Amino acid sequence: MSFTTWLSNLLGLRKKAEIENFILPTSTSEIGTYENAFEQAIRFTNSCGFKEAPITWLEKDLTNKEGDFLAAVVKRSSVEEFSKSAGQCLKWCHYFAPYFESHFGCRVMTTIGQLWSDENKVYSPTWDELRRWCDEGFRPENYGEGRIGFNLHSWLTLESGEIIDLTFFSTLAKIYPDLYGKVNGGVVYGRDPNVIPKHRYFPMAVGQNFVQAIADKTEIPVLASNPLELETITGGIYFTGIGV
Repeated sequence: MSFTTWLSNLLGLRKKAEIENFILPTSTSEIGTYENAFEQAIRFTNSCGFKEAPITWLEKDLTNKEGDFLAAVVKRSSVEEFSKSAGQCLKWCHYFAPYFESHFGCRVMTTIGQLWSDENKVYSPTWDELRRWCDEGFRPENYGEGRIGFNLHSWLTLESGEIIDLTFFSTLAKIYPDLYGKVNGGVVYGRDPNVIPKHRYFPMAVGQNFVQAIADKTEIPVLASNPLELETITGGIYFTGIGV
């Protein structure tokens, strides 16, 4: 065995070990606190070659029940509402993260991970999938593997630990208009596990750079730099609908 082959095998084993060190829940009881899961997501992101700083959680709420912050961000962004966000969670979160960050004056991080409904996984990416997408981008064969669209969800995490989900309600309304049409354009926010009743968010990767790396290696445009691109539908990120 040549030294090059030996080194390649060693690095492959090391990468596999790094992936296996990160914990995926097999039930909602294993998700634990959102803050602990998010800190693991930062470690995973950094293991992929990025430099996300550790987070110091703010001990206060930044959002409010009235949702005044949404109106302020919408005005700044020149995007009038969120109904066209269905199936476009990665794009919309990446686009809006800087606007929310400017409004709140703190870190607001695009977050990728799993979404659970009771004990069902609505979106269920694995560490291997995230690492592969980061290295290779989305591929046509990833689209519709047992579902409609790509198997991931994205939302925003504030430095306070609060979540803002810009797209899930619009996705529900798009797929099940008879059941959920009234929530089209709705934005949900708060603290896990109370953002959406009976749903849990499990963060796995974070940051604009991680998302940009996926986009840079994907043949179709998955991000936006202006409102027109934002509202142009490309490959969607939907789900099977089990247990939503």
